[in-house]
Amino acid sequence: MPSALIAVKDASGATVNIEKPIVPARAAAADSRPVVLSNEDFAKLGGGLPSALGTSGGMKVELPASQIETGKYEAFPNTVSTTTTLGSTGAIGDFLSTVTIVPETLNPGSISIKDGSGTAIVIFAGGTGSVLSLVPFTVNLGYTSTVGAWQIVTGSGGNVHGVCGGNFT
Repeated sequence: MPSALIAVKDASGATVNIEKPIVPARAAAADSRPVVLSNEDFAKLGGGLPSALGTSGGMKVELPASQIETGKYEAFPNTVSTTTTLGSTGAIGDFLSTVTIVPETLNPGSISIKDGSGTAIVIFAGGTGSVLSLVPFTVNLGYTSTVGAWQIVTGSGGNVHGVCGGNFT
């Protein structure tokens, strides 16, 4: 059922019809757009909220223990074309939350990440014009390893180092 219209004047003084605002509730499912949970909808839910919403109605989100920050971090050097394994040995299930990149020149090298023996993924291309200052910046990732230890690969340009945060073995 279409909403009622009301006449209003626009910026130029012309009269235009717009939808009449509705109150934040529903009389019946067929005659208005839902805005808040009605008694009718509440009854269709069996008189309660789905378990995912918890008892207060807020969305419940559970993260695996491996994805909860444990305060672990590991630095990687500014060495040209070097691969640094994160953690003592690293393993499937390791969590890479962030990489903070610290450029040392305005023409720093690239930074890539690798999941075990997988293909390197560039997260910072580096090169001329890639940074305007030497201010560190963070790349938020939130990745869980599916192949093996996380690795950071510094490119051939060098002049960049940083710190990785996450949960590494």
